[in-house]
Order: sequence, then structure tokens, then C-alpha cells
Amino acid sequence: GQEAVRWIQHSKSESPFFLYVNFNAPHSPLQAKPEDLEAYGFDPDKEQSPHTDASLAKSEGDPEYGKKGRGNTVRQTYAAMTAAMDRQIGNILNAIDRKGFRENTLIIFHSDNGGTPKHGGSNTPLRGNKFTTWEGGVRVAAMMRWPAQLKGGRRVDHVMGYIDMWPTLAAAVGYAGPHPKKLDGINMLPVLKGEKQPSDRYFQLGQGSLVTQNWKLVRNRLFAIATDPCETTDVAAQNPQIVAALKARVAEFEKLEGPACTTSLPKPEH
Repeated sequence: GQEAVRWIQHSKSESPFFLYVNFNAPHSPLQAKPEDLEAYGFDPDKEQSPHTDASLAKSEGDPEYGKKGRGNTVRQTYAAMTAAMDRQIGNILNAIDRKGFRENTLIIFHSDNGGTPKHGGSNTPLRGNKFTTWEGGVRVAAMMRWPAQLKGGRRVDHVMGYIDMWPTLAAAVGYAGPHPKKLDGINMLPVLKGEKQPSDRYFQLGQGSLVTQNWKLVRNRLFAIATDPCETTDVAAQNPQIVAALKARVAEFEKLEGPACTTSLPKPEH
């Protein structure tokens, strides 16, 4: 957060920039600042929360991994870490405002997957967690701010994912050059602006799962996801044709194979 603020402070108003900020928190290892833990009621006289990364510490050969900075409960530590992230996001937004960049800066905040209860996350009322293709694992919070182009206070309820970032950002900055071949994502800017409705699309989730604007296939189960985001009612038996069509799409996706690639990094010692 501090480095992002420094970058913004030294940016020139006539020079556009792209800032990609990845926070580790909230994520394991669960370790929070003392002042943030105190804000959530940490009592140093009580026991610390369970060490949720004990197995990882063992495999890493580092018994101290993840031991420090734990609160009285896992949830308390998670909340304190979220507060630290939130503080730095506020600092970044304030830096943008102070530089006079607010109106014409597109800010996108989103997560990459759902939470893990073991590490303090909660996806309630959605079903499932991280590492699953239930909505609790794949549907995440996403917010955007671009006062000059996007009307605020709206909810855009359309399927969108990180694969759409490249074409959407390219359109936002007016890029007219060549696009990468066989791009999976699409430009969602007209949808975000409220200028058009998107055509239905098939979004591959892995593990035999796929989602469209109205339907969600989870292996052999079907959900009317537009009206049942919590995936409570399997309607596969009533919609065999839709199940067959979605399974055919899954089969197409699973046949895709990318080019072989090798890393140039040295092999790890252990």
C-alpha cells in the first residue's frame, strides 16, 4: 500500500499509469498487527487461536511459520488482517484524490476466489468455499469506480471474470492495436456503462462445472443461478435438454490444450 501511494505521488498528471496491487492479506498465514487485533477485542491473557498453518510449517521445515500475530480466534485474526488491507486501500484512494486523478481513474477491486472457513473466511449465504466450483468458491466481490465514465451506485449483475480484464481495460484506454489471438475474455465496458446487455456466454469453472447468465452446471446438477444463487434446488431432472447442452460445452472446454511451456527458474532445492 505504501509503495502504491509513493508511485501515485510521483506520477505526472499527463502520463497515464497502470497500477496492479496484490495484497496477501487476508490470506494464510494468518498474522495481524497488534493494534488491529486490539481493535477487534484481542486479550493477551487468553489463548491464541489455533495455528491453521501448522501442516504447512512442517512441510516447509520452519516450525515458526505462521506462529506470530495470531489473535484469540481465527476469525478475529482474519478481521484484523482485512482491516489492514482496507486501511491501505483507503490510503491509495486518498492519494489518487489528492493528485486530482479521481475523475478519470478506473479503479477495480476484486478477489480471486471465495473464502476458506479454516482461515477465517465466510461465504454465507453462498454454498461452498475456496477450491470448489460452488458459488462460494467462484463468485466474489468486485467493485469499480470511474466517475468520468461509470455512473455510481449501481449493481451490474452479469457474468464477468478476470479473463475479461484485458479486453475491458484495453477498451477503457482506447487501445486500438492488435489483440492477443484466441482471447477468452470479452470487452465488458459497454455493459458496465449500461449501454448494452451482454449476450449469454458459457463460463468454464473447472471440475465439470460451467455457468451462464441463467444456468449453473455442477457436474450432474443444474441450478437456475439467476434466481437461485445459493444453489439450493437441483433442477436437472426438469431440464434434461439444458443439462445436455451445458455438458456438451464442458466437453468442448476440456478438449482445449495450451502450448507446452517450461520455466526458466532453477529447480527448488527441496
